[in-house]
Amino acid sequence: MSSHAGVRSLSRARLFGSTARVLDLPRLIERYHQQPGTTGAARPFETFVLNRAIIIKHSLRPHERFIFDHKKFVATKLIFPITLADLNHGAFSIFLNEPLFLERILKFIGLTAKDESFSRDERLLNILDEIPAFDPFLIAERAALDEVDLPFGLIDLSDHDLIEMRQAISKSLSKIAALAIDENVNMAADRLASAFLSNRNDGQLSPLRNALRMTEGDFRKAVYSWKGILYYQWKLNDMNSYFLPIVQSLKNIKPFDADYETDRIIRNQSRLIVGSLNKAMVNVAEQLAYYDAAIARIHEHRDVEGFSEFLRNANETFKNIGVSASILSHCVDYWQFALKGVDRRHIPTERALDIVNGLAAPISNSDL
Repeated sequence: MSSHAGVRSLSRARLFGSTARVLDLPRLIERYHQQPGTTGAARPFETFVLNRAIIIKHSLRPHERFIFDHKKFVATKLIFPITLADLNHGAFSIFLNEPLFLERILKFIGLTAKDESFSRDERLLNILDEIPAFDPFLIAERAALDEVDLPFGLIDLSDHDLIEMRQAISKSLSKIAALAIDENVNMAADRLASAFLSNRNDGQLSPLRNALRMTEGDFRKAVYSWKGILYYQWKLNDMNSYFLPIVQSLKNIKPFDADYETDRIIRNQSRLIVGSLNKAMVNVAEQLAYYDAAIARIHEHRDVEGFSEFLRNANETFKNIGVSASILSHCVDYWQFALKGVDRRHIPTERALDIVNGLAAPISNSDL
């Protein structure tokens, strides 16, 4: 990555820090070890070199799609800067699971073959490739599902977020808690919410599994996707509160030094971004409506089989939500970083282009 545009893009990701689209491992590790009371050298990967990576959900350009032998619009990219102090020195980068990925990454980290540590790390890399976004809750939950241990608190929600999410989950589960536990519905829902967030195969969920007539294997897989859906349902209100300010900001961007053609490009790009954000917001709402309808049927009509069937296919709903929600999350994070408090009518052209390109980064060319 030696081009000016590539360095600027990487610099922006570094300054921005970890988001739904960017997992800045060096910064994440540094911030974790600066917390009071932290002990031990916690790292997500056992292979030390991998902990230097900046990992990005990268929207493939048309000329990059030939790398993969199937239709793919977003790939997970590992970027290893030569030095974090000066990104102008460049970086080694590679797409996860591109042809010859294993041979290239092993050579880069100095191994001739997979050892036990790398085999464990390979599982974590595949998890990061499979999840739709780098939301901490999703990483922690997916790792727990595959029994990949992560340092507690390194990649996780804050205590405040966990409290809020528990309340939201409890509210959702209150409509079906009576199916599983013969006691006060609110108490039962709160207990189920705690079990949902425990990251353990908690016996408190067994009555719910039995009520839904699901096997242990099916239920365990379903709970992961169910948690993901509830997580995005909780996040949606936060996304909604930022949606209109972001749209208004894009409409008001007007560089003071732009010529006619550049101004036209910025305006067209802004309109396309707004359209994609609208599309993403509608998709998330529609997918969550499927879940709400399934909950309503089991609450009002005791449609246990229908809800069980929904859960068996919940992974598809979760993934569909995740793709759109990651676009929205990135734009919210980027807006807070790059646009909030900026006078949109008095910024230089280069900065305006950087802003619209940054906001457009997670949106595939097919969507634009």
